[in-house]
Amino acid sequence: MPNDGYKNLISLRKGTQYVRRRLLRVVLLTGMLAQHLYSDAGGQKTFELEEPFQRPVPVPQRVVTILRSALQNFDCGDGKTFADVSASWFTAADVRLNGSGLPALVVKASQNGACLDGANIGPFWVFEHRGYQYNMLLNENALVLTVLDSFTNGYHDIQLNAALGGGRYVGYLKYEFRRGQYRLASRRTVRAN
Repeated sequence: MPNDGYKNLISLRKGTQYVRRRLLRVVLLTGMLAQHLYSDAGGQKTFELEEPFQRPVPVPQRVVTILRSALQNFDCGDGKTFADVSASWFTAADVRLNGSGLPALVVKASQNGACLDGANIGPFWVFEHRGYQYNMLLNENALVLTVLDSFTNGYHDIQLNAALGGGRYVGYLKYEFRRGQYRLASRRTVRAN
C-alpha cells in the first residue's frame, strides 16, 4: 500500500504540471490578444504632413525642450532661432506603439513652425513617455508616417513615404531595443511611369 501513496503523489504532480502548462498557455494567449487589441486602440495610424491630425493633443513642455535642442542648428531664414521654438510650432497625436500601455506621441511642425518643412517633406518625431521623461524614438523626414500592424521587439514597425522627383521613397523602420530607437531596416524607391 505505500506504493499507492507514492503513485497518488506522482499523479498529483503530473496533474499540477498539466494545469500549470494550460494556465500558462491561456495567460500567454490572453496577453498576445490584449497586446494586439490595445496596440490598435490608439486610433490614427497614418499621419500626413499636409493634413491635420485626427485627434491632436497638447505638446508637453518636456518634448518642446528636446525638440529645441534637436533644432539648435536649424535656421528658418526669417530671423527666428532655436530659442524661439515653442509648443505652438508643433502639433502632436497620441499613438500606441507597443502592448505595454506606455503612451507615445507623433509630432510634426504646425503652421507656426512651417519653416521646418520642405517641398513635400518635413520632420516627424516619435516620443515615448516613460515616467517623467520623454524619449525620442524617431526623428525622420517624410510626407507620410504610417504605424504598421507588424511588430519588431514588441513595437509596431513604421513606414515612411516621401515624394521624390519622378517617384517616391518608401522606408521601413523597426524598433531596435539596444538603442531604444527606430532604425531604417529597408528602403526602396518607386519610380513613376
